[in-house]
Amino acid sequence: MQAALKGVREVGFTVLAMSLSLVAVFLPLLLMGGLPGCYFREFTVTLSAAIAISLIISVTLTPMMCARLLRSHEKHSQPRKRGFGRLLVALQQQYGRSLRWVLVILIGTIGLNVWLYISIPKTFFPEQDTGSVMGFIQADQSISFQAMCNKLHDFMVIVSADPAVDNVTGFTGGSRTNAGSMFITLKPLAERKMSAQQVIARLRGKLAQEPGANLFLMPVQNIRIGGRESNADYQFTSLSDDLNELRAWEPKIRLALSQLPELADVNSDQQDKGSEMALTYDRDTLARLGIGVSSVNACSGSDKFLPSINSSISTKW
Repeated sequence: MQAALKGVREVGFTVLAMSLSLVAVFLPLLLMGGLPGCYFREFTVTLSAAIAISLIISVTLTPMMCARLLRSHEKHSQPRKRGFGRLLVALQQQYGRSLRWVLVILIGTIGLNVWLYISIPKTFFPEQDTGSVMGFIQADQSISFQAMCNKLHDFMVIVSADPAVDNVTGFTGGSRTNAGSMFITLKPLAERKMSAQQVIARLRGKLAQEPGANLFLMPVQNIRIGGRESNADYQFTSLSDDLNELRAWEPKIRLALSQLPELADVNSDQQDKGSEMALTYDRDTLARLGIGVSSVNACSGSDKFLPSINSSISTKW
C-alpha cells in the first residue's frame, strides 16, 4: 500500500501534464465553427473523454490494484554477467551511448520541421485525384440555346481528343441559357501518367481558343465544403447594400485577382449584361378583338400574328 501511494505521488503530476497537453491539442478542433467544426466535434469529444478517463484510472484504479494484487518478495541477487543478464548490461551500455546523440537529433528534427513548414503546400483538405473532372461552361449572356449547344459540342470535341480523357458527357439549358455542365472521366493514373491538375493545365490552353464561351475545369473531390456550386475551387463573395456599388467593385476585384500568378480561371457569376424585353398587353383591346392572353403568349413569336396586334402591345427595353 505504501509503495502504491508513493508511486502515485511520483508520477501523478507527469500523467496530469501529459493528459492536459493532449487535450490542449484537440481543443481548437472542438471550438472550430462552421462545417469543419461539425465534422470534427464528435472526434474531438471522444478523444478528450478517453484521455480524461485514462487519467482517472491511472491515479486511482491502477495503484489500488497494485496495492491489492502485488505481493512483496524477499530480496535476492541475480548474476548479471551470465545469460540474459549480460544482454541487459549490453543494452544498458548501448542506451547510454545513444543518449549522446539526443541533442543532435533534436536540433535536426527542429530544422527539418521548419523546412517542411516552408516547402510543403498547406491546405485544409489535401487535393485528391479521383479520376473525375467537372467542368462549367460560361458563355455570353445574350447567347441563344442553339448557339450554346454548338459551344457545348465544340468543347466536348476538344476535351475528348485529349489522350488522358476516357469519357465526356455534358448538358446545357435549364434556368440559364448561357451556362452548361460537363463531366469528364479520366483514364487510370497508370495510363495517363499525369495528375488531374496537369491534365486540366494542358486542356486550358486548347479551350481558350473557343470564342464566346469559357470552360472552367476542376477535379472532383470526395469532400467539398463551404460556399456554393461555382466555376472554381475557391470562392470570394462580395456583399453590399448598394447594388450599383457592388457592380462597380466586382470588375476591380476580379482584375486584381486575375493578376496574381498563383490564380487561374478567375471568373464571376454576376449576370447583368444580357438583353431583356418586357411586353405589356393592352387587355381591353385584346378583349375587344376577341384575343386571349394565352393565344398571344403562344403566338408572340409568329411573324403572321404580331402585325395584327402591333397596335395593342407596347414594348419596353
